[in-house]
Amino acid sequence: MRNWRGLADKLNTPGSNVTVVAFGGSITAGFIDAAPNSSWVDPLMASLRARYPAVSFSLVNLARGGHDVQAAATCWYQLAPQDADLILVEYSVNGCNGNMWCHSFMAPKVS
Repeated sequence: MRNWRGLADKLNTPGSNVTVVAFGGSITAGFIDAAPNSSWVDPLMASLRARYPAVSFSLVNLARGGHDVQAAATCWYQLAPQDADLILVEYSVNGCNGNMWCHSFMAPKVS
């Protein structure tokens, strides 16, 4: 998010759409791909939707298990939609181990 005021305006404008992008490791992607609500992002999105029911939220989850911050740090601008309103980054578990491969990201999970 480059403009917090723009995000605040969208959150307070009925009918607007807020695009949220998440980068991170397995705890952001979800420990088990087939299990619903296995990521901290799922309850966060549910909380946002409950708090702002007149706003539509789109989630682009670019998190991948086993990845570190280098991929997001070097490739986020190529991977995140240009109209993203909020970008969340979590790499508390995997840290930095020098993995700088942009192509290691698979197709984004979009909901």
